[in-house]
Amino acid sequence: MTTASATTRVRLLEAAGEIFASEGFDGATVRSICARADANVAAVHYHFGDKESLYREVVDYAFAQLHERFPRPALPPAGGLEHQLRSHVEALLARLFKASASWHGRLLAREMANPGPALPQVAERYMRPQVEALEELLGAVRPDLDLPARRLHALSLIAQCVFFRHARPVLDVLYGPSAFGADELPRLSAHIVETFLTGLAIAPARLESP
Repeated sequence: MTTASATTRVRLLEAAGEIFASEGFDGATVRSICARADANVAAVHYHFGDKESLYREVVDYAFAQLHERFPRPALPPAGGLEHQLRSHVEALLARLFKASASWHGRLLAREMANPGPALPQVAERYMRPQVEALEELLGAVRPDLDLPARRLHALSLIAQCVFFRHARPVLDVLYGPSAFGADELPRLSAHIVETFLTGLAIAPARLESP
């Protein structure tokens, strides 16, 4: 691939990402993407084949860019359960808040809320590693919990983090833009973890099958 061709390809990915993030897969058109990328309308077919293939490539590109800018939070190897969870939750919140400022984060959020052709990619590459990391941690500290119970707890913890990002416009109206902003992430992380650990302490009774 020539330098000019590679440059055009990146321009198409960036332009498509912006449009897919704002218009969705169905609302975006190849013509509008090429116009934004200042490329010939046949460029999408040449580089990607069709709109769906372009969309899947854009999702992969978004993952790569986000991973480079905001590495996935990793559970620290040492410290008690509360320390590890606090570190993970605070990093995840920071990643959610920062990533949402770019089309890359908005595109992935849109795909999860309004599924399109790339939902399996998003589920496998974005959600599964986070859930499995938390399942592994819970299995180490609470071996009495079976996998379905650990999974529910992991998903509940992630859901609390996601809520404070996606409900941000409503929270801004209710409490002002500084109430749950970036400066509040340590306090918010502490609250989420405290709530999570309280629920975890009573998990066996709550999660028994009827």
